[in-house]
Amino acid sequence: LQKDLGKVADELKELRNLEAIIINDKSMSGEEKRKRLDDIAEIKNDYLGFVPEFRKQYLEEIKSEAVQR
Repeated sequence: LQKDLGKVADELKELRNLEAIIINDKSMSGEEKRKRLDDIAEIKNDYLGFVPEFRKQYLEEIKSEAVQR
């Protein structure tokens, strides 16, 4: 679990770094920046799309081990 989440976190970090580079680029037009930033946003959404289902599965797995109060 940690290994998989670590990989996703590393990928997201790289995408954020790329976003910063694009935003600060002086030679790129606003239109080109918008296109590239939109592409990155789509990639990030793809990466994070699994989170709700993954969370649900994880909670189901640990439910029996959870302390009931």
